[in-house]
Amino acid sequence: MFNNYLVDIDKYLALETSLQDFFLSIVNYKNPVDCPYYNTTFSNGVPFMDGDPIFSARKKNNGQVIKVVLDEDTDSISEFDNEVEGYSIHIIVANVSALESIKEKVMHWYAR
Repeated sequence: MFNNYLVDIDKYLALETSLQDFFLSIVNYKNPVDCPYYNTTFSNGVPFMDGDPIFSARKKNNGQVIKVVLDEDTDSISEFDNEVEGYSIHIIVANVSALESIKEKVMHWYAR
């Protein structure tokens, strides 16, 4: 469905929107978020279109951040935590074929 997202701006934007819409559909008022959290466009509004990140969010209650990076050169999903300026960042790296698994991991991050 999102093949060629790296070369087709419409598919890229649709993929980005799809992940945001999915995430916002699971967000509740008890744990509000900033989504997207990272800026993914140049100053003229053109998207970077590099998949880094394709999705990001920050929990307002504790500052935890999630970042999903799409890398078509990887065959598996990698997850790791990092800390920047005292805030936890959970990073998921995968290719677009793992989209359903990525969504599950995003839900898990939000629930913790």
